Amino acid sequence: MKRNKNIVKKMHYRSYENKNLIGCYRQIVQLNSYYIRALNSFIFSKDQIQNIVSIINKIIKIENKKINKLYSNNVEQSIITSSINLKVHVYPYFSLTLKARESRMGKGKGAIETMYFPVKKGLILFEISNISTSAAQLCFDRIKSKIGCLIRLENINY
Repeated sequence: MKRNKNIVKKMHYRSYENKNLIGCYRQIVQLNSYYIRALNSFIFSKDQIQNIVSIINKIIKIENKKINKLYSNNVEQSIITSSINLKVHVYPYFSLTLKARESRMGKGKGAIETMYFPVKKGLILFEISNISTSAAQLCFDRIKSKIGCLIRLENINY
């Protein structure tokens, strides 16, 4: 029985093609929003991402309360629909396995220790829309020490 070589090749490379679609390398950014861009390549762990998202969410919550307090008496509630949004462009999909150092050869690869995301130079990490300049700068200052790599705060206003 003869095999069709084209079918075998397609099935062999299918998982590789799908793997490239998982990463967020296609950068689509909203207008009038601030985003944080990486200036170096590094590895972003799952714990780091969760920690940074919680820091940004705290600041966003405070800013939303300020906005609601300012406009609650003067403007109808239907007009205040533009609240601050956070969009995370990184998702950890690589697994890091670890085995005890004194274990002998063989017996498998080891348990999954953590998940990570390889960040390339120039990748957008986080996007915050409908936020004031001072609040965006505050988010950036708090995050800068947590990441441990060079990042930049940018915005697009058209």
